[in-house]
Amino acid sequence: SPAEFDSLNIIFQELFIYTVALGLKNKNYEFVSEILNSKYFIKDPHQRNEEPSTFAFLYNYHKNLEDYLWKTYNKVTGFGDYVITNLSDQLSKNQIILGDTVCYAVSYLNNEDYHDRWFPSTYLYGDKHEAFDFFSRISSRKHFEKVKCIFDVDNKNDFRKKILDLKESSQDRIRYSHGVFNDVSFVHELINADTIALYR
Repeated sequence: SPAEFDSLNIIFQELFIYTVALGLKNKNYEFVSEILNSKYFIKDPHQRNEEPSTFAFLYNYHKNLEDYLWKTYNKVTGFGDYVITNLSDQLSKNQIILGDTVCYAVSYLNNEDYHDRWFPSTYLYGDKHEAFDFFSRISSRKHFEKVKCIFDVDNKNDFRKKILDLKESSQDRIRYSHGVFNDVSFVHELINADTIALYR
């Protein structure tokens, strides 16, 4: 049964977040762009569809982990709590949260299919100001030119259109399965479309 592979799915998802977070920490933005914008060919004996997938195939809702940590410790997000409480000494909590949130933003900006979207399980554990300084600095032309490859855009007008198109199609807030009052900011709230590359 799929439950037998939960531990592997958890590890793969965690390692992917670490990979993105390390790339961002080291300002290796081309590398981050490559792993977030490439397609992945998955061998699945149960599927005939041979179309490549986005990185979001690594995201899973880990029901056993979520249910256990909710019922036992009242944790709103089991996977998020697991990642944050088992941090490597190579990365800070906010660096992990940024990596997870960048995965979320890129998946929503580039994909309309719900199955190709990433949920940022660690999001609610962060110091929003410190963790998301990366997004607010997109108002700087220098920073934007460095990171635009991550969002697969060539210029600020293309990026602005992507954000506004997503804003137009956004509906209900993205929420955690547990905790009614815990939700995730819309991408257009993380990145202000009107201030992209506005300042020197």
